Parts: sequence; C-alpha cells; structure tokens
Amino acid sequence: GRRSLILLSFFQLFALRFNTSFRLISRRNRIERLGQNAHDRGYSDDLSYEPKLVCTAVKNSIRKSSENIISFSLAAFLFVDPARAVVLSPKAVPITRPLVYSIEWTDPPCLQPRTKIGEVGVLKRFGQTNIVILGGHKDSKVDENLQFDIISRLYNELKGSKKKLAIGLSWLPCTNINKASLNEYTQGSQKQTNADEEFNKLLELLQFGNEINSEGLQLFKPIIQLARSLQLPLVPLGPDPSVIKIVRTIGFDGLSDEERSRNIPDPQGYVDIVKQPAFQRYTKEVIFGPLSADDPNVVSSSVSEADKAESLFRDRIFRDEVVASNAARYIAAFNSNKDKGSEGVCLVVLASVRDVVFGYGLPERAKRNLDFFSSTVVNSDNVKSGSKGDQVLSVLLNPVTADSLALDGIVQLRLALAYGSNQENERPLSDFLWFSSSPSVKLLTRPKNPISREGDKPAGESSILKAF
Repeated sequence: GRRSLILLSFFQLFALRFNTSFRLISRRNRIERLGQNAHDRGYSDDLSYEPKLVCTAVKNSIRKSSENIISFSLAAFLFVDPARAVVLSPKAVPITRPLVYSIEWTDPPCLQPRTKIGEVGVLKRFGQTNIVILGGHKDSKVDENLQFDIISRLYNELKGSKKKLAIGLSWLPCTNINKASLNEYTQGSQKQTNADEEFNKLLELLQFGNEINSEGLQLFKPIIQLARSLQLPLVPLGPDPSVIKIVRTIGFDGLSDEERSRNIPDPQGYVDIVKQPAFQRYTKEVIFGPLSADDPNVVSSSVSEADKAESLFRDRIFRDEVVASNAARYIAAFNSNKDKGSEGVCLVVLASVRDVVFGYGLPERAKRNLDFFSSTVVNSDNVKSGSKGDQVLSVLLNPVTADSLALDGIVQLRLALAYGSNQENERPLSDFLWFSSSPSVKLLTRPKNPISREGDKPAGESSILKAF
C-alpha cells in the first residue's frame, strides 16, 4: 500500500540523483579537456563558464524532479487508499487467456489457442462435423453450463442453414421406451404448459441404467428443456441395462445373436481395436487407471481382483462400442432419409471425461462405425454427407491435470500417452480443450500464439509470448 509507494518513490529519487551526478561529472571532465586542448593550441577564449552553466541546469532539473517525487510520495501517504494502491500495481491486472485450444498432433504435441473471434470458427467447424463429443466431469454444474453454452451457440451458428442439430445422451439407455418418451417430449405442444411439470413427467417415463438416475438427470435439466424449446431431437445412446449386466458377468458370448447384432454392428472392428498396441497402453492407463476409480459399474469388492478387472474391461469396451455405434447409426439413418438439399445432422454427444480422453473410448469407435455404416447402408454416399471436414471431434471441458493422467509432480496437461516413435498410433488427449474461465498458464502445455481463423498459422511460430 502506502509504504510500497513511498519506498518506490525514494528509490526513483536515488536513481535519478545517481544518474544525473554521473552525467554531470562526465560532462565537466569533457569540457575541461576541451578547454585544456584549446589553451594548448593557443586559443584565448575562456571556456570555464560552460561547466558552471551545466551544473546550474542539472541542479535545477534534479530539484524539480525531486519536488515532484516527494509530492507524489506525500500524496500517496496522506490521500491514497491502500486498496486503490493495490489496484495500481501491475501484478493486480487480471490476465485473460484464450478459452479454446486445439491439440496439434506434432512431436511432441502442442496447444493452439483461439481468440474470441477464433471461437466462432471452431463452432463453424463443429457444425460441419457429424459427431461432436463433449466430455464433462461427473456432477459438475460448471461443465453442464459450458455444455449448455456450446450447444446454444452451435444452434445459433446453424440457424438458417440446411444442417440440423441433435443432442445425444451417452448415459441414457437406448431403449424403445426412452426413444419414444424423448421424442414425445421434444416434439410435443408447448402452448400453455409448465416446463417443470413436463420435465417431471419425462422423468417418470424414462428407464435409467447404472450411470445416471432421475436425480442425476436434474443436472442436465437446462439442456433438456432447451432441446424442448428449440425442438432439438434428444437421442439416448447407452446400452440396455439388462444387456450390460450379461456382458459384465458372462461376457459377449452370453448375448443372443439378435442382441449382438443390435448392439455391436461391426463385430470384427470391435475385436480388432483391442489388439492394437496403443489400445493396450490405453487399457492400462485409462480403463484400469484412476479415472475408473468411481465407476458405478465396477463389481462388488468381494470378487477377486482378476475377476473384477476382467468385468470392468468387458463393461467399458462394450459400453463405449454401443454408444459409438448408436451415434453412428443415428447419423446413418438421418442422412439416408434426409430431404433433398439437406446437409445432414450434427449430433452433439454429452459424455464423461473418461469417454473422451486419449481417443480410444468414444471418438475412435465412432469414426470406425461411421465408416462401417457408410459401406453397408443403402444410399451410403449420404451417410457422411453432413461432414465437410471432420467426421468426429472430441472436446474436453475444463480439464485438470488429473484428467490427463500426468505423472506425479507434473502440473501441465499430458497431451499424449506416449511420445517419439510410439506416438504414431496414439490419440491426443482430445481434439479440443474448452475452458469456462481463463486457465492457469501452468496447466497449458507448449501453447502457441492464438489464431482467429481455422487454418491460419500463429504469428511467430517460435514464440509463445503473445499468447499471454
């Protein structure tokens, strides 16, 4: 407060006196040398008056500057409120960093920030994508608000275009009852109806699994009511609770042929993905890692560790495959039956952090299933027609260090599970990171300068200073 300002003022006064005294001595010595040289060469002009004039001018300058600094110090001591003095400090000026970052798949990966204008370009890119997966934290109101904001802005971006928007619920079982209930809710008449009453009626009709119940769905109430007000389709994507119970206890072989084909349309791809070396690393660090510690589908602790691990593995890969295949099936069905001139649909999937991180959960499986349906469905040219660029994009909301499975003692986000020669088959932490508020600089890993348009190169590729 006041003490700091006074100390700063006297430090400035000391620095000024030292600097001017040094300049005065240097000036006098130079003039005296000039006078001596002139005398030696026979000039009779008296140059001794100039040092005196210089001394007088410099002394006046010092006196005036000293008076100003002392006056400022007294004003600070007598009149300045300490709270206002803190505001004047450069350290108190808030630093606003970008909120949206893409992960550039370089070696090693880095972060490419977007400016506020650049966020609009990201939303346009989302609108040209078949499936956008928003990975949020469990029971986080902040993340739900961010999901609401992204969906609202994306709707406004697509308004007036020939591209439709739908919302996928990864944690709600894809049963006929749920599909019919959600369709009736979003497409029903809204004249003279109470929004809360209609939402409560919906809760009474829905079937829930282990991942969420009617109480947990309250967190997503604003998004569900937004879908109703805008008449956006709500699409349940999760597996049937009765089916997942069989898979968890017996395995995939315990399902009937009809249940297999309905839940796993691409069985060969389902088997092949787990054989990849990169997936084995993903299994160790993500499926069996700390992100699964609070998984509601983990079996009883009375079961042996080996059986528990096998059950968790079967549950996780089956659940991810079902959600991804249901999302791809919805895209395929919509685009196969779309009206002439329609640009398809963008499905925004509400998912968890664990579903998104390092790609081999929902994102990679959704891409493969889109390819599968495009090669098998009638009018397959239309299946992916809604995607002018990306088929699937993943977005991690408000990530923290623990989400990236960073090693102990590391504060920055871990952008890949492996680097160097092993990075080729890995997947990034996510395609995008989106924060609700300015993130800590300690969290950001190798950030570049921000860009304002997709495809632009950041100014000064070798420097990150302008980003902050």
